[in-house]
Formats: sequence, structure tokens, C-alpha cells
Amino acid sequence: MLSIIIVSYNTSELTLKCIKSIIDETQSIDYEIIVVDNNSTDNTVEQIKLCFPNVVVITNKENKGFAYALNIGIYRSLGDTVLSINSDTIVLNHAVEKSYNFLSNNNDVQILGVKLLNADGSIQPSCRFLPSIPNCLCEAFFLINLFPKSKIFGKYYMSYFDYKSTIKTEWIKGTYMMIKKSVFEKIGFFDDNYFLYTEETDFMFRANKANLKTIFFHEAEIYHLEGASSKKNPEKVYRMVYRTKLFYFRKNHKSPEKQLLILIQYLAMINRIIAYFIVGIVKIDFNYFKKSFHFLKAIL
Repeated sequence: MLSIIIVSYNTSELTLKCIKSIIDETQSIDYEIIVVDNNSTDNTVEQIKLCFPNVVVITNKENKGFAYALNIGIYRSLGDTVLSINSDTIVLNHAVEKSYNFLSNNNDVQILGVKLLNADGSIQPSCRFLPSIPNCLCEAFFLINLFPKSKIFGKYYMSYFDYKSTIKTEWIKGTYMMIKKSVFEKIGFFDDNYFLYTEETDFMFRANKANLKTIFFHEAEIYHLEGASSKKNPEKVYRMVYRTKLFYFRKNHKSPEKQLLILIQYLAMINRIIAYFIVGIVKIDFNYFKKSFHFLKAIL
């Protein structure tokens, strides 16, 4: 059986659409849906209970973050496999069935991600390599942006990959992570010291260290309306991404690599402050000044 876990926080309408798409597109496998709500104030819990009485709803009295809530769902789950799926997604063309059947029929694969689509149907990057000094340098100094098709400079985000084949990868986006229960027995659950962002990177780091195989599965796809609960406060997002990356480096890397990665991350932020400010001047566009200001406040 598959246990599908959705963490929700003030995304009532999106969560309902996500659940409906799962039910509509999943008929040939046994599954349960568990929603863990992080103390939403938009009637999310009441609406789910009204519209989908068979869905298990767990209500947290306070918001302790995504990883904390996800772990609660995993503890409660009954399936042999867990799917963590974001509330701002729409399942397409039996994607859950396809990916569950693939994972079940391949004993050497432990973790699986699928093709993510933006609202306009374009590809949303969803697999990459883990952070390393060369990869982070390419990001910090915009080499990924300048040479996206290069397998050297574009390696970190795999910007050269066309998402038309199923491949082994080091990292999949936390939007849709299908994980065999045996994985948690080997490497533990998600680290709930990450309130939001980077928790999947930490999890994938441990999975790779344990030689567990992760696959990007191109035959299943979903819509992902990215950042539905965080777009209203970009400054907070930049700050949290920056700080969780620093925590990740401190936790998982030893000196001197740790210090170098932290320095590179700081340089990446400085470069973006400068770059967006310059572009704002050249294009006379206040939005770039705002972005520069958000990055500046994120590191202060």
C-alpha cells in the first residue's frame, strides 16, 4: 500500500484540488491520503473533512515547519511506501499509479521523483547533483546561467538535461518524493531542524551516503504551482533558503570544505545583490532593485 502525505498551511483551495486530482487519477492501487495541517487559519481542516471524509487529517496546534509535519505523517502511515507531495500540485495521467508501480517493480530503486510542469506546461527542473565546491562556485558566479548546456558548468542543476528519459540522480525536488519505508529504517526521517527548504537536500545527502538509488521517472508528470504559500514574502524565502543552506553545510561537511562552502554561499548572495542592482539601473526597473534589497536583507 502507498501512503500519500500532504503537508498543508493556509492553502485550502489548492490542497482540495490536489486531493481531488489524486483520487481522480489513482484507481488501480491501494493507498491512503494523510494531510498534516500546520495550524492553518483558512478552514483547510474543516473543508477537507467535509469534502473528503476518508482522508486522514492530523492537526498540529502550532506550525513547527514542513519537515516536522512530514515526519508526523510518516510515523502515522501504514503503507510500505510513502509519497510526500506538495499541496500546490495537480496529479496528471495516473502519475501516482505509474510511479508506484515502477518503484515496486524495481528492487534496486529506493527513491523516485517525477516530471514537474509549470502552470503553462513547461518543464520545471526537478533533479540535480548535490552541493559541492565546484557546483556551488558555478552557481555563485552565474556560470550555470551563462553556460546552461555545459555538463561542467551546468552540472549542479543539470540544466543540460531534457527530462525525456528516466535516469539515476543524486537529488530530486521535495515537491514529489516517493520513498520506500525501508529507507527511513536505514537513514532516519527528515531532519526537522529545517523549518522549510533544504530538508530534502539533507535527506538526499544521507541517502547517497548510504548508497541508496534515486531515480527521476520521466513517464509520470504533475503540475506544480510553485511557492503558493511563500510568494507573498520573497525576502523571508531568500533568508530561509540562505540560512538552511548554511545549516546544511555545517551539519554535513567537515573543515575546510565546510568553511569554503559557507564562503561561496555568502559570495553568491553578494553577487546577486550587486547583479540585480546593476540590472535595475540598466533597465530602469524597480523590480530588480526590490530583488537586490531582498537578498541584502536576507544576509543581514
